[in-house]
Amino acid sequence: MREDSQTVGSVITRVLPKGTNPPDVPELDPNSVHAAWTRPPLFPLDMFAVAAHLCKVGSVISYFDPAPDGSGYEECQFIITRADRDAADEAASKWRTILSDPVSNPLEFVTELWQSLLEEWDSPTSPAIYESAPECPPDW
Repeated sequence: MREDSQTVGSVITRVLPKGTNPPDVPELDPNSVHAAWTRPPLFPLDMFAVAAHLCKVGSVISYFDPAPDGSGYEECQFIITRADRDAADEAASKWRTILSDPVSNPLEFVTELWQSLLEEWDSPTSPAIYESAPECPPDW
């Protein structure tokens, strides 16, 4: 990978430069390269900002099928079905209800999604990686 290539981690650190951990809460793994980002963002907009920026810099938006029923499926497309959309709505509603105390009451699905991004910390976001190969774009 080229030294100037963007990675999932570099996108996260650019969007959330001060990390995601509250100042009064210790890092989960202080020795980790992403110690300041070990906890998921407290606010939904921060998570959305990271996801949106990853989609932008990775040019993966062109792989989304906008049809709510997923009827336009082509290989390597991301399908967001009606059930997926309903699940996202429900998740957003739950996230709003815990904003009064998100540190001691993190949502499991948010933690799982965030952990999947941390596992891809060093993965490249360059569209050239998967557009020039017979591979589908990453699912981060």
